[in-house]
Amino acid sequence: MLEYDEKKLVQQLGGLSHQKLVVFALRPAEFLLPCFSRYARRMGSTSDADLRRILDRAWGWVGQGTLSQREAGELLDLCMTLIPDEDQATEAGEPYAEDAGAAAAYVLRTITSGSPQEAAYAARRAYEAMDHFAERQMEQGLAPHPADQPSYAHPFVQRELTRQQALIERLARSNLTAQEMAEVLRLEFQAEAGDFLP
Repeated sequence: MLEYDEKKLVQQLGGLSHQKLVVFALRPAEFLLPCFSRYARRMGSTSDADLRRILDRAWGWVGQGTLSQREAGELLDLCMTLIPDEDQATEAGEPYAEDAGAAAAYVLRTITSGSPQEAAYAARRAYEAMDHFAERQMEQGLAPHPADQPSYAHPFVQRELTRQQALIERLARSNLTAQEMAEVLRLEFQAEAGDFLP
């Protein structure tokens, strides 16, 4: 059974190139984006279009390097204004909207810094969202595993941790060009986005 180990995760990510680090960070951001989109709709906002644009620009950086440090900084400033606080998101019935916005911010920070830690922070947001989701299911008696097991034993948490490990391994051995990675993995990440949502 997998457990979230951020120190180990950062060490593993340290072996990846800058572009691959950003790809790794983009997966949780794409995974959580539907949570932010649902929040925006409930609030009568179009801010999800801005967050989508931020991720699109990050993918553009992976594939073509077309994002300057200045633009990345401006996008990060925009991103920070979009992130709802946890209470706002929960009151709107979309508790993971804040995680989605934060994950996008960590993508941009990974671009500007090349830091494995920033990429790990993005992954932590997806893990924490799934852990919270598992706890809510357990509280409601909906968890498909014994209540005496920890929340990280929940199938959705295990699936998230498995996806993270599988992606690291895949990126480490991949011979795809940056543009090929952007084209192939973008579609894959978007296909699994929000797949835990009802």
